[in-house]
Amino acid sequence: DIIYSQIYNEKTGVDQTNQFILADKITKSLNPEYGAITKLHARNAIGSMDDVIALCENKIVKILSSGKDALFNADGNAQLLASSRVLGQTIPFGADYGCQNPESFASDQYRIYFADRSKGAVLRLSRDGITPISKAGMGDWFSDNLSTAIGTDGEYTQAIIGSFDDSREEYNITIHSLINLNSKKKVYTVSYNEPTDGWVSFKSFIPEAGFSINNKYYTVKKGEIYDHDPNYPTLANNFYGEQFNSTITSIFNDASGVIKSFRTISYEGTQAKIVSNLTDGEYYNNYSSDLNGWYVEK
Repeated sequence: DIIYSQIYNEKTGVDQTNQFILADKITKSLNPEYGAITKLHARNAIGSMDDVIALCENKIVKILSSGKDALFNADGNAQLLASSRVLGQTIPFGADYGCQNPESFASDQYRIYFADRSKGAVLRLSRDGITPISKAGMGDWFSDNLSTAIGTDGEYTQAIIGSFDDSREEYNITIHSLINLNSKKKVYTVSYNEPTDGWVSFKSFIPEAGFSINNKYYTVKKGEIYDHDPNYPTLANNFYGEQFNSTITSIFNDASGVIKSFRTISYEGTQAKIVSNLTDGEYYNNYSSDLNGWYVEK
């Protein structure tokens, strides 16, 4: 159930948020089969129709709000009529997904992102409905790691942390995964890129929370806020005072069932790894380079 107070109007100085008058209709009940409400999100929908998105454990529903309700004509078209009710008609989304971890929620304009741990899926709610974005090449990985997600308190809360990076148009999700009680917990941060429409990278930083302000991305670690887009030169891949190595893993053999022979590999970079060799007659490798450089492992 959702219970709401009397009105608050900043312009007229009216503040009745501490009044709950039972004579008025101040409750909105959802289907108990949807489970508990874990998150409420108010948004501006298409046109002038505002709504509230209720993320329940087993279902995601849209509740018409702002004093408007929908009546349907005989031809099936919706007609908006003014209503004294604060929250109007409840419209469930067709996909059978829910949200048990509200900390996985992140929003960007008309899109919202969240995770359904019970179904091992990461989801995006947009104008075209709910889309399981975890199926974009990462379905098995999320199915395995979301099922074992557990927080630092030993419970399922704060186990899946979501945030949106406006400058890079990426949804970052951090998963704390514990396979069994005798093993060490593994933590991953994975990024879904909207322009690419796919999962593009594992990240080195493990935030406690994250948010974007004025197209700049910030994360929180041990109660301190860190800027990921500073206006001054910084070390690459250095997060929270710890330096990490940057690597790229390419798909070298996407058809593993086909037997192939590779004789040469060509790559291009700013600096190749140089190992000194005084017997091959070449001049460029008389001395080893202090830089690690680009190289290919056998």
